[in-house]
Amino acid sequence: MKKTIMLLLIVLFVFPVTIFAADCDEAEIVKLKTAASKVEAKLVPVQFPELKGSADTEEEFVVMTNYFGIQVSNLDKNLDYKLLKGYVSIWDSDEYPVQKEKDTYRYNIVGEYDSVKKINLYISSKKCGGNVIRTIELTLPMRNVYYNYNMCSDVRDFYLCQEFWYQDYTGKDVNKEIEAFKNNKIDKNGKKKEKKSFLDKINSFVKKNYIIFIGVLALILGVGVVIFVRRRIRMKKHFG
Repeated sequence: MKKTIMLLLIVLFVFPVTIFAADCDEAEIVKLKTAASKVEAKLVPVQFPELKGSADTEEEFVVMTNYFGIQVSNLDKNLDYKLLKGYVSIWDSDEYPVQKEKDTYRYNIVGEYDSVKKINLYISSKKCGGNVIRTIELTLPMRNVYYNYNMCSDVRDFYLCQEFWYQDYTGKDVNKEIEAFKNNKIDKNGKKKEKKSFLDKINSFVKKNYIIFIGVLALILGVGVVIFVRRRIRMKKHFG
């Protein structure tokens, strides 16, 4: 009985490790990790036409709407790829392999951008037990509902008036924040501006315009030297 249990333990634990070692030696593992490290995944802006209607005239018109696509490049044939948005599978290279002549995969996300979402790319080996070698995380932003409001029309660089939010700011009083920005109380990132003393303002002004100050000082010194030399020449002529 003891011999049987021992044999089962050997089969269950030692045998798979032996297979793993036989299929993937150290050199192959390093090669796979190197290939995985070269894979790049990023969000790229895309545009698609969208049919919209006017509430006033009931006319329909086409506008170009901004979205994002996911671009995965430097793909390697010895690796598998799974792209997940939350728990939803976007792409599995086992089911939808990339064409052999290409090393880039592109997936456009056209849908509701109602919340910030995390997208993960899992890179694993085709052999070696299919272990995940690397994970790349991307943040899909949400669409800013205030972007087309009049209060944002002249402050597009303000963080609450940009077309997409990479953080959920729905709990913010957007109108109040915009007023604070317009009144110079906060910067474009929403950070409170510190009040500077008169000396701090002078110091800041000098730092920003130090090249001008150096030029003016050099000009004054140059003029002073010229006047001094001319006076010496005149004094020599008159007094020898």
